[in-house]
Amino acid sequence: LAKSGARVVFVATPNNPSATIVPLAALEALADRLDGILVVDEAYIDYACGGDGMKASAIPKLTAHPNILVLRTFSKSYSMAGARLGLMFGSAELIGHMGKVKDSYNVNALTQIAGEAALRDREHFRWLVESTLEQRALMEGFFKSIGWSWPQTDANFMLVDTGSAALAAAIYERLKASGILVRYWGSRPELASKLRVTVGAKESNDKFMGLVQQALKELPEAQTNGHANGK
Repeated sequence: LAKSGARVVFVATPNNPSATIVPLAALEALADRLDGILVVDEAYIDYACGGDGMKASAIPKLTAHPNILVLRTFSKSYSMAGARLGLMFGSAELIGHMGKVKDSYNVNALTQIAGEAALRDREHFRWLVESTLEQRALMEGFFKSIGWSWPQTDANFMLVDTGSAALAAAIYERLKASGILVRYWGSRPELASKLRVTVGAKESNDKFMGLVQQALKELPEAQTNGHANGK
């Protein structure tokens, strides 16, 4: 990336779809070597490090690295996806340049008021994050029990490996038919056996786990992949 000559480089941490974080040392090293701007997308950072996402955030590094911009969103940990609202952190110089090119009315008054209220309500924010992490732990236990693997997750989703592309496709179709959508990349060999599963509310998660358990008992793809009887 540093040798690419790009004026702007985007890095997501935690990454999507792997849910893994990029070490701060790697981000700082990249920023030092870039001639342009490093934009760090931290949409899922509040779920990182057991809910203490600032440990993995590039925001504390902005003073030492004025060519870094950090992006945040209200769509994930604040549960305000419909507001289409985000935050940007950077040096005064970079923010000043961004202000020159932004739309005049890019955030309406009601959305701005809602965002300010959400930032003040830290108790509700902590509840949203903690409840997601609790459900994530339950889902990790379920995936472990059925023999699926996944990278260490620092987001509100997991990239689980079902063990075969055929099983991933069959599980995806079974879930879709029941009204649950997960991400599936059948056309990409390196991801064909994997599903990206978002941690939802308890009711949705319970439904998802029940459907997967049932599918592993019934699908022929599961029987040939060592998942007979859901094990």
